[in-house]
This record gives sequence, structure tokens and C-alpha cells, in this order.
Amino acid sequence: MDTFLQQAYNTHKDQLDKFIYIHNDNINDLKNGSIIKYIDLNGNLKYGGILIKILDNELNTTRKFLLKSGETYYTLYHHKLYFFYKPKQNKRDIFKALLTEL
Repeated sequence: MDTFLQQAYNTHKDQLDKFIYIHNDNINDLKNGSIIKYIDLNGNLKYGGILIKILDNELNTTRKFLLKSGETYYTLYHHKLYFFYKPKQNKRDIFKALLTEL
């Protein structure tokens, strides 16, 4: 992790408990249904939602995450934000996690 990310992570450490930083070496470990949070370029922690799909272009130079939060679907670019994921759980655990985020 770079210095900015380390400082931002330390600021939000309690909210990122059990979350794993997504980097190029572990991006293929992500499973659809994983819970995603991210830190923006201002150091703010955001709740991303549930991973629906990873979208790649043909050259694998731009990765985007298709996420769902509530009734909204949206796409976030991997190279513009710092993403964290919580490994996929069963449906009951996901539902309980979403309820605690509200």
C-alpha cells in the first residue's frame, strides 16, 4: 500500500475489519456477491455495495466493478479508487451485513 492509502486505511481501520485490499495480484480472487467498500481520492470511505460483475476491456487495461446498492446499479473504475472486499458469504450473512450498514 502506498502512503496515502496506508493513512486512509488507518483512519478507517475499524470499518474495514475483515476486508481485504484489492490489488492486481488478488483481483481474480473476487467472487460475485462479495461486499465492496472503497476509499476515494479524498480519503473518504464509501460503501460500494455487492459485486455483481468485474468488467474488463479486451486488453485488460481498464477494470470496472459493476455494483448493486439497494435498487441502484453502478460502475466504478478500479484504477481511480482504492477497493476493499469482504470474501463472499452465504446469503444470510450478506443480508445481515447489509442491515448493519444501514
